[in-house]
Amino acid sequence: MSENLTGHLSPSDPALSPVTRAMLVVREPVLQAWMDQVRGTVPQAKELPLPILENTLPAYFDTLAALLTPGYSARVVTDLGAVASEHGGERARLTPYDATALIHELQIFRDVLLRELARHGVDLDESQRATLVAHIDATIRERAYAFTVVQAGVREQVVASMAHALRTP
Repeated sequence: MSENLTGHLSPSDPALSPVTRAMLVVREPVLQAWMDQVRGTVPQAKELPLPILENTLPAYFDTLAALLTPGYSARVVTDLGAVASEHGGERARLTPYDATALIHELQIFRDVLLRELARHGVDLDESQRATLVAHIDATIRERAYAFTVVQAGVREQVVASMAHALRTP
């Protein structure tokens, strides 16, 4: 995977567009506001340890920000899909989440992101806003798909184990 998945793009990188750099400056306040709101509104997230709650979000944030730099877009769309799939699968394996909680936490991220960017003076034009929202919506679908694939695999393993146990005395 590319460097965009580290969650550590630098706001001082001159190769990034001004809006991408401005987004990166407010990464921590956005992520903290998201975590606070998710813990307060998604019951399954209340007791999650910080590393599991935060998970791939810093990398996801940086990858979204990079979408707003011309020339990065083609490269990072693949990264967004990889991050989304990884996150959905990990939520299925490591948390008590259901599909509704998975979707809700990303809807909260979208709302917090747009609110915090405006609050910190990061001005998005309509095209940039539409790009972020469209990619967040695509991420919701990809995370939900990965989540259901992992859950189906677990169900198959449970059924196979039960069938084996019932066949043997």
